[in-house]
Amino acid sequence: MYVLSPETDGLEAYLRRTLAEDFECRPPALVFVFAPGWLQSIGASDFNLLAFLRRDPRFEAIWARYRPVGQIGPVRVFERTLAPPPS
Repeated sequence: MYVLSPETDGLEAYLRRTLAEDFECRPPALVFVFAPGWLQSIGASDFNLLAFLRRDPRFEAIWARYRPVGQIGPVRVFERTLAPPPS
């Protein structure tokens, strides 16, 4: 299981914040994300990238506009919707 550590907490917060800023400025139409349990070049892992990123409230609000549209091997595909998320 992935656990936050004091040594990396600042770096992790920076990563989540800058990704949220990038998605706000230039929201991609499609996003490709490795499924939980798989990391490129590492193989099996319990790290869940989306769960990690969604800890940031800004990213969570942005991600509410994306929906899953498919999977290619271990990679999940998400598409940005034009409709606002339900309240």
